[in-house]
Amino acid sequence: MAINGPSDIDKRDGPDDYAGTLADPGPFAYGYRRCSHEQSQKTQIGLDGQIIRVEAYYAQFVRNNVPDITWGAGGNDYSCQSVRDGRTKKFFCPNCNKRYLNVPYVRNCLKPKPGVSADRPGWFVDEVTSASMRPFNARRGGALLWRALRAGDHVIFAKLDRAFRNVADRCDVMDQWKEKGVTVHFAELGPSMQSANAHNTLMLNVLTSVHQMQAEIAREHSLQTFARLIARGQPTGRVPVGMKRVRRADGTKQDVMCWATRAVMRAIVEIRDRDGSSWDEISDEIEKRAAIKENRKPLLRGFGRKWNQAKCNRAYTHEMEFRAKAKEKEEMEEKEKGS
Repeated sequence: MAINGPSDIDKRDGPDDYAGTLADPGPFAYGYRRCSHEQSQKTQIGLDGQIIRVEAYYAQFVRNNVPDITWGAGGNDYSCQSVRDGRTKKFFCPNCNKRYLNVPYVRNCLKPKPGVSADRPGWFVDEVTSASMRPFNARRGGALLWRALRAGDHVIFAKLDRAFRNVADRCDVMDQWKEKGVTVHFAELGPSMQSANAHNTLMLNVLTSVHQMQAEIAREHSLQTFARLIARGQPTGRVPVGMKRVRRADGTKQDVMCWATRAVMRAIVEIRDRDGSSWDEISDEIEKRAAIKENRKPLLRGFGRKWNQAKCNRAYTHEMEFRAKAKEKEEMEEKEKGS
């Protein structure tokens, strides 16, 4: 069962049904991957590691047990680089040279075209997103996955904590998926856990409770550490983009300016103010420049980029703050000289 692109998708009435095409009703299988922070993307269970586990599970268990299943074509791990058309306020797909009113219609395009990097269709991704702080439906990828699912579809997660770290959230989401006829798989737990019986429900609740407890303990330790650092007058929390944390001779830490990062931040501000590009497009451009400088191939979206769309957004904000502080400092110095 092949997905032939968005030829039938653009005829639909609304944005809620964009999993496949009218000519190919499914059932479909989808993958979901998530990381809490940028450092975890480089571990064995990072974004790339989750792809390996999910695809192996799908090939070994799902595809063999459900012969008519097809890997889905939707997702926000985009299969084409869509561009907003500022004149018509629609979204332009450089793959098929068509314009669509809704972003999902563009993202379903699977026709490769030279010069356009194709990503993995059927994947929903949430980069730098906490599962304990944000419910599944409140995440960008989670909300799009929810909209794409239909009766008979399958969802595959690499691990339980990649999807849920809250018992109430897990029960709410999976109960609604059960009523909808969606089958949920966790590659780490094996195919025996996909059955919705009392034993498996108990096990999922216990495991989710453990993951929730781990997240709460980590949060308590972080708050205690922050309190000690604040009492010593040391910087706490995430290092602002454009700064780096160094250790002084007396053992304390200090945030100082990182001028190499500031150069990238100035480029982000220039692209944003000049072209009005989206954060995804800015991330693509920064990654392209970095790949040329480092003599390598550009990384696709969601594959551990140093400057992803979230970091580009933060970089723009911090760069504007740095400029505002520098301007304020210059004005103060001028006033002092004048007096």
